[in-house]
Amino acid sequence: DNNKTVVVTHDALCLYLRQSSTIANAHKWLTEADAHALLHVARLVLMHVEVVQYAADDCKMTNVQEQVLAVARLVVARGVDSATAMAMAAENLAMLVVLPYVVYASRVLDTTDVVQMTSQAFAPMTKRLDVLYPLSNESTERKHSRRAVRPSFFALSAGALDCLGEVLSSLPSDDHRAQILRSGVWKHAIVAMGMHMVAPLAPVSDWFVRVVPPKMIQLRSLAQPTCGALKDAWNAVGSVLALAMCIPPNMLDEGYDCSRERCKSDTQGLAADVQIRIVDAVVGASVEYVGVEQPVEIAEYWTVLVRILEWGAVVAAEPVVVLGTDSTNAQELTMACFGWLFRMTSVCLDNASSGSADSVGADSVGADSVGADSVSAVPAWVSAAAAPALVRRSAMALDAFVNDSRLVGLSPLPQSRIVLVRLVLENLAQLQCHPQALTNSTQSPASHIRALYPNLVALISVNNSSILRLVQQCLLRVSAEILG
Repeated sequence: DNNKTVVVTHDALCLYLRQSSTIANAHKWLTEADAHALLHVARLVLMHVEVVQYAADDCKMTNVQEQVLAVARLVVARGVDSATAMAMAAENLAMLVVLPYVVYASRVLDTTDVVQMTSQAFAPMTKRLDVLYPLSNESTERKHSRRAVRPSFFALSAGALDCLGEVLSSLPSDDHRAQILRSGVWKHAIVAMGMHMVAPLAPVSDWFVRVVPPKMIQLRSLAQPTCGALKDAWNAVGSVLALAMCIPPNMLDEGYDCSRERCKSDTQGLAADVQIRIVDAVVGASVEYVGVEQPVEIAEYWTVLVRILEWGAVVAAEPVVVLGTDSTNAQELTMACFGWLFRMTSVCLDNASSGSADSVGADSVGADSVGADSVSAVPAWVSAAAAPALVRRSAMALDAFVNDSRLVGLSPLPQSRIVLVRLVLENLAQLQCHPQALTNSTQSPASHIRALYPNLVALISVNNSSILRLVQQCLLRVSAEILG
């Protein structure tokens, strides 16, 4: 305050932070002001000019970074108002999770709320980094000094992600969940996990699958008092799911044509098995969340969810014959998305998509998310949203198979293409469509087959006996209606 310069060292700052936690821990409870002060001091010390930003092992945190996470845990454990303390700690952890994206602001998603909040909280420190840590790598050898390349904070981000998952998993009551929702921290946490999926800094898919979908189901009881915040949280889940699937943002716009030529993404995606786990967990939780009437807070998200499944069901309809590749990974993702569209269109979840080993049945699609004890009846509005997308993607897959068969003549198509068409036909033949799913067709369990009648007739020209038998089964289901 008297324009005097105080010189401190890394060890002194680390000791100061440790002693602050010790003093706070000595008190039975922390007030909201105490918790806020502790978290603020931890952020200041974290990026102080004299703090060593590199550990000997890139995968480990520095002493100061470990103390910063210890402060967050202390706030959770000793807050007088546990709901407020958890919200404050979770918000601080969410900022630490996205801190690497703020340090490297050009990476991705720098316009999200949580990134903007983190940028403001760390603005003075990041400006100092711009001077002390030049972005250019003048040497490949990392130097443990403030003249080294800009610190990454990757290890801290990964550690904060674990702590954040623990906090969200341990919310004990509706009051705690409501506080997290109202403060916007739940949305920030979802986005923070999603950013790691897009530009991976740590393996977060397990955390996302284990924490987010089950907790979203528990939030159903808070729909009335926190409708707006719950809507934002569900929309964040949809955005993260789209990013995990590498879906171009414009493809989620209503009215966008998801034709086979347009469903391509230049973004490097996650592994197919990881994408399938995320899809199964999120869609399973979404189906379990809904009721007979469409919840207001989920309306916008549900439109995005159907578009995501529709996009996923297009991927394997790419002209693989022309490309000369066998897109097995895309095929698995397509089967998962097709399986959910079939189940959501059916009258009953348990009876949908129960085909052979080559099809996506009730035991293989979403088995970890929607079990035998879950709600089996599908609400009419869910089927009405999914059925048009199912018909469009089924028609695309069947037409693509016919057209590509003509291109190759007597040569066989890749086995993955045959498996996909068999998947579609087997499930079409067995699907008991919801009577109100397709408004422009007759209200019968086979209305989806009537909508696809021209596409099924075109398949008769294909020289494949197993496919022809399945086409026959589909046509026999509607023959009585057509002839009558």
